Amino acid sequence: RLNQFYVKNWLFDRVDQEEVLEKFVQEVFKDGKPEVRGQWLDEKTNLGCTYAIDFLTFDRSMQIDLKTTRDSSAYAFSKLVERERYYLQDSMYSIGLEKVYGKKPKTRLWIAVENVAPYECRVHYVDELYQEAGDWEFRKQMNNLKHCLEKNQWPQGQNVVESLDPSYFFKSYYEPRLNEV
Repeated sequence: RLNQFYVKNWLFDRVDQEEVLEKFVQEVFKDGKPEVRGQWLDEKTNLGCTYAIDFLTFDRSMQIDLKTTRDSSAYAFSKLVERERYYLQDSMYSIGLEKVYGKKPKTRLWIAVENVAPYECRVHYVDELYQEAGDWEFRKQMNNLKHCLEKNQWPQGQNVVESLDPSYFFKSYYEPRLNEV
């Protein structure tokens, strides 16, 4: 696409004319590193964990996760955060940073970049409730994983190959057209 540029291996739409994003990009991306990876041992379950943070400031005070979406508005993006459980991923990153470096980032952000027109980009703070829920969910999931590994029992496991039936809308669109051929 036209009007795109790279900042430290990140692809952005032009942000001039967008005052908030222009200042944000100029200030934040000069003082950090993209694609920060690490690993740690969860002490309560003795399970290894990893993180791959999209961007972390050099002083580790700000963690940024880049997400693509159809709609970057706060309302729509919050629904995506909850459906895809991005809050859990965010907490796993910050817990990992705390284990590796001794402290969680003070600021945690999602940058929501639209992958359809008008290709807007918005920056959202990770709300405190998302942080607390993510921390709680992380502990719950780690305990569940430990239990599954110890018992070799996997909930919702698949024992047989299942047929996947097309949805009503898929059938109603294609069945009449396939009969025309």
